[in-house]
Amino acid sequence: MLSEAEDCHAAARADTVFLFVGETSDSSVESKDRKDTLLPELQLRLIERVSAANPRTVVIANVGHAYDAS
Repeated sequence: MLSEAEDCHAAARADTVFLFVGETSDSSVESKDRKDTLLPELQLRLIERVSAANPRTVVIANVGHAYDAS
């Protein structure tokens, strides 16, 4: 995984960024109750940083449930 400075630098230099986020299969199961429908905080911050560094960012979310993308 890249550091915060490295991910912003790499994103800024790219023509387009395809950023994959989501959950592992063991954390995305129907038998677990969720306190919210947000992605993990670290991933939300990563999306914010990369999108700020490169407005041509596409976020691909791999989750097994509805989630809050606001």
